[in-house]
Amino acid sequence: MDLQTISVLASGVFFVATYLIVQPLKLSINALQVSVDRLAKTMEKVRVEVADNNEELARNEEKLKTLFTNTSTLEWRIRHIEERCENCQCREPK
Repeated sequence: MDLQTISVLASGVFFVATYLIVQPLKLSINALQVSVDRLAKTMEKVRVEVADNNEELARNEEKLKTLFTNTSTLEWRIRHIEERCENCQCREPK
């Protein structure tokens, strides 16, 4: 075998390796990159939604604290009024 034949065979092997092995690998890597990019976008959307939900939860917790405070105040006022009514001198004696 002379050098030219070896060169042609090497080129043929390189051609086969490129189109049968390397090219499909490149396509697979590109498809994988597209999937990773989509996943990254989805994860970013989820992160934003979680942050929004956390903010809404904090607002709702503050509203709930206010409602509990208001309820406690109203309970105290009702008890106070009931006590005044029980001790009221304007009622007719039994």
